[in-house]
Amino acid sequence: MYLALHTDITGCDVSGTSPSVILWQFGQDREVMSYHGCLGKVNRVHFDQFGQKFGAADAKGSLSLWRFDANLQSSKPYYTIACHSKATRDFSFLDSSSVLATAGTSLSQSKANNLCIWDTLLPSTKSLVCALPAHESGAYATVYSSKNEQLLSGGKNGEITVTDIRQRAVMHTFNGHNSRIRSLTVDYKNGLLLSGSVDGDLKVSVFLLKLQIWDLETLTERHTWGAQARNRFLNTGFDRIQTIAQGIII
Repeated sequence: MYLALHTDITGCDVSGTSPSVILWQFGQDREVMSYHGCLGKVNRVHFDQFGQKFGAADAKGSLSLWRFDANLQSSKPYYTIACHSKATRDFSFLDSSSVLATAGTSLSQSKANNLCIWDTLLPSTKSLVCALPAHESGAYATVYSSKNEQLLSGGKNGEITVTDIRQRAVMHTFNGHNSRIRSLTVDYKNGLLLSGSVDGDLKVSVFLLKLQIWDLETLTERHTWGAQARNRFLNTGFDRIQTIAQGIII
């Protein structure tokens, strides 16, 4: 099960189960609403930054989007994209709720199929904006840094890639972990990149921005914890590292 917390409604979250998404109200033991339309087991669930839409990535390689309102017709996705031929592992809303980046794995050996940008205002058959040449063995986690318009993605071999969304070009790739990356997040206040891998390690790295370009000389590992038992970040129920003002929630 994967959880996504609504940013504006206190005590409201959605959880992904195979192959549906369920809305829950904290403090109640019954679901509020069920959303159907996923083609396979749900891998990730995320709200957009406005809290008006949410999506679910599934194990069949698709991404489904729903409007978050009280309309009963909203229980079915208003938009579905076939993103990756094997599985869609994660996705991130970019500066608007209509443009997204997906991370996944494809049957093709070409790494150009594993990290893609989509425009959902276009018909689903024409919605692919670009496929980025990253993560030859598969992409498994993404996070978007709106402050500097860069997409960070984690791969099967522990590599982390930094992509400039404006130029649609991969800027840097560096080794973040020794095993597959499960989750990424950015702490803007403290200038930190947090990453979790399937072997249970949580790493906190320092990054600085100069002219909105990553300076790899300042991108250095600050702390590493064996935060969880092996495969903790792989288990169902763990979705994404969350940051709080005084520390880290894992």
